[in-house]
Amino acid sequence: MMRSDSTTPTTTPTATTTAAVTANGGGGGGGFEIERGKSLGLSRVVAFIFLTVCGAAFGSEDSVSTGGPFLALLSFLLLPFLWSLPISLMTAELATAIPHDGGYVLWVHRAFGQFWAFQSGWWGVVSAVLLMALYPVTVTDYLEHSGFKFHFAERVGIHLVVMAVIILLNYRGAYFVGTTSLVVTVLILSPFVLLVVLGAPHITNADVVLNSSTP
Repeated sequence: MMRSDSTTPTTTPTATTTAAVTANGGGGGGGFEIERGKSLGLSRVVAFIFLTVCGAAFGSEDSVSTGGPFLALLSFLLLPFLWSLPISLMTAELATAIPHDGGYVLWVHRAFGQFWAFQSGWWGVVSAVLLMALYPVTVTDYLEHSGFKFHFAERVGIHLVVMAVIILLNYRGAYFVGTTSLVVTVLILSPFVLLVVLGAPHITNADVVLNSSTP
């Protein structure tokens, strides 16, 4: 059961808007006013969540080659209902009950207090920093897998460029990040959609039930 806490903020901007605080020099002087930004919209939020959670179907190749297409497709169909839907409903309930910016940090704060809220937020930041360090390496690994060869200095240069692009995107604000996420999502999913459309007419029953133990 969540306990009430008087330290929880009473007014905050909504999560789907960006806000710029600008000085209001007129009249009494020294005041501030909130300038609302554009709403992200459903498509940008979905694209942002998609890239944050998985980023694409990369990594599912082993499940297809090990268990066969049938078990892999079955797991892909069941996973949204067994895992994603309960998580989504829980998030929607908590976000509605505590409609403030802060996400799970505020939820933990209301339930367990300031210490565990700090731990939750701190380790979330550490996790994000470590995860961010993987993206430049992933880019160079994919390029080298495609046939490119880089020296050490070239790899470092590519890493710095990727990091600079990521920093620039976040600096531009939530709306720009949402638009970029939508474009990247379309680019990532387009090859998969194209391959499914081209390969669907050639699917047979044997292809569906085939697994790694079948010669």
